[in-house]
Amino acid sequence: MRRKSLAIAAITLAVVAVLLIFVLAALQVIPLLPEAEPRTIIVPDNYGTIQQAVDQANAGDTVFVRQGTYRNSYVHVNASISLMGDNGKTIVRGQISIIASGVTVSGFTVEPEPPSFMSGILIGPHISDIKITGNNVNGFYRGIATGSSQTNQNLEISENNIMNTDIGMAIQVSNGIISNNRLINNTSCGMVLDYCQDVTVKQNTITGGKTGLWLRWTGPFFVHENNITDCSVGVELGARFGDSVVHNNNIARNQMGILLSDHPDNVGVGNKVYYNNVFDNEENVVIEAGLTDVVLWDNGLVGNYWSDYDGQGTYVIDEDNVDYHPLTQQVDISTAAPEPQSETLLLTIAVIAAVSVLVIGVGLLVYFKKRKR
Repeated sequence: MRRKSLAIAAITLAVVAVLLIFVLAALQVIPLLPEAEPRTIIVPDNYGTIQQAVDQANAGDTVFVRQGTYRNSYVHVNASISLMGDNGKTIVRGQISIIASGVTVSGFTVEPEPPSFMSGILIGPHISDIKITGNNVNGFYRGIATGSSQTNQNLEISENNIMNTDIGMAIQVSNGIISNNRLINNTSCGMVLDYCQDVTVKQNTITGGKTGLWLRWTGPFFVHENNITDCSVGVELGARFGDSVVHNNNIARNQMGILLSDHPDNVGVGNKVYYNNVFDNEENVVIEAGLTDVVLWDNGLVGNYWSDYDGQGTYVIDEDNVDYHPLTQQVDISTAAPEPQSETLLLTIAVIAAVSVLVIGVGLLVYFKKRKR
């Protein structure tokens, strides 16, 4: 009986070994299936509507929408794709909403169509790595907006034209770049940034409306090389923002150039405003009562150009807000602002200079002693 069991076990092992050999051989013969190549899906060539094309796209694909007007198009981008229009000649009457990470939207003109959504391009919460570039957005309550979530990360909004909305951009994000956009005649606000961290705002044109740029809640914000003009308020520095830098901007022809707005939670610290051209505003700076130590108005070496500065001494806004290094001429906002050298660097230079003088002195002393001999 025992010999019979051993024989069965041996036969079983042999069968398993043979099957393994066949499987390994088959793996050597059958080629691995190649990964799917990214596709370009064209509307209306391949699908009649934008949403149909988006629904059939896989991660990495591009949906290209030919020029024309696409009415009642409420597009939900739910995969990591590129949605591309034809240089603004692709008109979407409706809304583009993004609900997946890794999405690019470019080349569209987005306009409302009843029943209208509040935002032209809406970026949903809890997603990241989004690019919104080269679009025209007109006539919405908000042109480009994020959902109410600071958990959005790595957002790039660039080279868009946003006109005739109530709020051009309403953004909440961590780690974002907003650059080279034109925000024209947006009624309440050109751009409002709140509950943000590490956001750069650069080289934008903001003109017309109640408030050009409104910074509030958290920060830091890095604002430079922008032209902010012809608003009721050019730049409003609002509640609880800190460690932000506003420099190399033109803030001109506004009723109020810069407003520090009062708020119970306005306890921001470490903010600097310097090397800006603040000119031809009805009031260059307005500081609401009770705000102190919120902003430094120079970087220790250069302050701002103020059109009403008389060229004598400091520029006093109020007893708690003083530009100690005001400029007498407008600056080129595309050039870097001079920065003060650190005390460590100055000490190092002084030590090197002292040692050099000592070495030269000793050398000369030795030289003259030898000549005397």
